[in-house]
Amino acid sequence: MNTSTLVETVNINLEDFSDVFLTCSTCLFTYDQNQRKAKLLPCSHSVCLSCLNQIAALSQSETASLRCPLCRDVCVIPAGGVASFPGAFIINKLLDVMQKQRKDVVPSCAVHPSSELSYCECCDLVFCQSCQASLINKKCTQHTVIPFSIALKRMSEIVVYKAKGRLKALEQAHETVTQEIEQLDQNVDKILEQINTTFQEVSSIVENRRRDIIESVRVRRDDKRKVLKDQIEAITDEKKKLEKELESCQLDVRSMARQLKSMESSWDRQLTQPRENAFLRLNTNSTQLVCDIHRSLAEFGTLSASTTFPGECTISLVEPAATHIDTKFLVKTFDVDGRSRTSGGDPIDVTAKHGNETNSVTVNDLNNGTYEVILRASTPSEYSITVTIFGRPIRNSPFTVKIDDRHPPRWQLPIELLRPTKTHIDTNELFYVLDSGNNRIRIVKENGNLVSDIKSKCLDGQSAVGLSLLAGDELAVLNWKTKAVSRINMKGEVIQSINFSEFKEPIDLAVDNRGRYLIADSDKVYFSINSTTINKF
Repeated sequence: MNTSTLVETVNINLEDFSDVFLTCSTCLFTYDQNQRKAKLLPCSHSVCLSCLNQIAALSQSETASLRCPLCRDVCVIPAGGVASFPGAFIINKLLDVMQKQRKDVVPSCAVHPSSELSYCECCDLVFCQSCQASLINKKCTQHTVIPFSIALKRMSEIVVYKAKGRLKALEQAHETVTQEIEQLDQNVDKILEQINTTFQEVSSIVENRRRDIIESVRVRRDDKRKVLKDQIEAITDEKKKLEKELESCQLDVRSMARQLKSMESSWDRQLTQPRENAFLRLNTNSTQLVCDIHRSLAEFGTLSASTTFPGECTISLVEPAATHIDTKFLVKTFDVDGRSRTSGGDPIDVTAKHGNETNSVTVNDLNNGTYEVILRASTPSEYSITVTIFGRPIRNSPFTVKIDDRHPPRWQLPIELLRPTKTHIDTNELFYVLDSGNNRIRIVKENGNLVSDIKSKCLDGQSAVGLSLLAGDELAVLNWKTKAVSRINMKGEVIQSINFSEFKEPIDLAVDNRGRYLIADSDKVYFSINSTTINKF
């Protein structure tokens, strides 16, 4: 059944409203906030200030009073004159509303100008009811129809509301961007201070080394100089002594000849030749030193920047989450245009909470624009993962994940098993499944693909309960009915079978790296050193 809901409203003509409520009944001028300000008389009638001034001027009363032009009641004029009459609050308020009110131009029907257009909220359709009376029932079964002027007003209010919300958001954005600029300036100031401090330290190291080298040169020079000076003094003393002896002529010729002959060799060694040399050389590889310094300075101070836009970045769960194992998340970073980042190095902070407790997480930079987040939870619960980059949250932060204590399987065998009892994994990542109900051992790959089935007599009777891998591509199987431990190859051929009458109800089997068997019975554990000796405890 087609129904229509027509919302009736009362429309007030703006001119009629102004004539009735906002017009002075004496002069028929519209009230304003200046010369024709509305004044409230004691009789509760409203008259404009201009008319009151004229009436007061024409009043013949000896007392300061006038008659209301509407009801003729005598009204005493206040001490401050007619201007002191209280203002008509309601009229002034209506004036303010009318001045601030937005005047919407509502289009009308071209065929029926006197008929107001209607608006169907369900169909989002503007129509004239006189032209299309049956159109409403053709569009949908239920309609809410309102005058188009009301719809325009509602839409205007919605637009204004959204615009105000947008304006508030823009103000917050302006404040946030301003804070980011301030933070950028602070970071630059810190970096500049770090650069200046580092280069000052390098300059100090270079200057100290320069002084050390100069000092070592001077010390070495002074040592050599002292030796040579001492030699000069010795030469001078010897020279004076010899000259004095020559002058005194105290020695005869033979004695002087013997003395000169004995001193000839020592003079040649100690006096005639410098005891030190003037050789000093600075051993440096200046070219290599300059190259090393240039390379080190070029590698120093590499500036890291990022185009990551936190509002576009996301975090997702990599694999099903469970307790006591690593739960991995992946954070993908994007720039402001939504393009994936290809480098890392962003300052990313991650916190994981459940309730009031905070769990530790590990963040690994994969250096390709993504970050691996690892959480190991011990309590099953809902965890809230909060991720921030540059101190700002990413798009879907906080990210809620439910971690269960049930560990989901990574894969399942596509073929059903009948009473699977034991499973083992070898070094080649092959799974050996003891399918007791089908009297076989099924070998499958890590992805679940079937490799082969092993059939053997020791598996008959659906009673094999123990399985263990041995060296040399061999298997050990425990059968609780036959109370035997059998050693078979990959073809199912029985290599050796060991029966123990002491068994009551064997339930499990294990073999250590020395080939010793450990058999669990219903009430004891047996330890077999060889095929004939068995111990129990």
